[in-house]
Amino acid sequence: CRMLCLMSVVIVSFALPRGASAYTADEQLAFAEHLASQGEDGSAMLEYRRFLFHHPSHSGAGAAHLMVSRLLISHRGDVEAAKRALTVMQQQYPGTTDAQRAAQFVVFIDTNGDFDNQPLVLYFKARSAAARGSYSEAAGNFQRLLDQYPRARLAGDTQYEYGRMLIDDMNQPQRGAQMMSNFLAQNPNDAKAPDARYYLAVVQEQQGGSPDTARQTYQQIVTQYPNSDAARRAQERLGAM
Repeated sequence: CRMLCLMSVVIVSFALPRGASAYTADEQLAFAEHLASQGEDGSAMLEYRRFLFHHPSHSGAGAAHLMVSRLLISHRGDVEAAKRALTVMQQQYPGTTDAQRAAQFVVFIDTNGDFDNQPLVLYFKARSAAARGSYSEAAGNFQRLLDQYPRARLAGDTQYEYGRMLIDDMNQPQRGAQMMSNFLAQNPNDAKAPDARYYLAVVQEQQGGSPDTARQTYQQIVTQYPNSDAARRAQERLGAM
């Protein structure tokens, strides 16, 4: 009987699936990141949490905490749970860069939580979809935000990110340029204004418009935002025209 029991334990041990702790920290984190990249948000959140449970001091733990918070918003629409997770992160890593990033995220959430957080949820859904290359899904969420909440605090950021995606990723430069024009009309002093105007100039130059119009826009960037990276790039374009 003793021999039979011993053989049973050995057989069961080989039949059990490999436990999470048997994987290296990097393997666990990579698996969570892969799931997120495939749009399997619920499973990704579970694996990020499993990784954090087993490896709370890993160098990637801060980024994993932030991803869990983002997924709580984009996948579950639970903004309050995301804030609680970020608070725990600040307590767990006091005085670190990760704690600072968590604090900044909380400020972003609080600043853009108007309309009962609904624009915020749509914004993170769109950004999450865009990050994994699901541009049509991202465009739908961006457009829904602008249609339903045109006065939301995130409307300007949405116009810029939507316009950039239309130009860079969806080969719709004219729509993208119109989105950038709308953004500039409503947010002329925004920190992203130089880049938005640069996108507009590139579309003017490359889409068969008047070279003079593009040249004027590039010159406007150089004059209006002389110390910006957009001004440096605009100057290079002017030199090549």
